[in-house]
Amino acid sequence: RQADEDIELACDSAATDGLDRAERAAYSRTLLAAVQSHVRALPATT
Repeated sequence: RQADEDIELACDSAATDGLDRAERAAYSRTLLAAVQSHVRALPATT
C-alpha cells in the first residue's frame, strides 16, 4: 500500500513539474473533481 502511495506521489510530481502555482492548483482541482465524481453517498439506514 505504501508503494502505491509513493508511486502516485511520484506521478503527480512528474505531472506538475514545471507548472506554475495556478497550473498546479488547477491540476489539484481536477484530481479532486475526479475523486468526488466517484464517491457514492451511503444509503440512509434506520
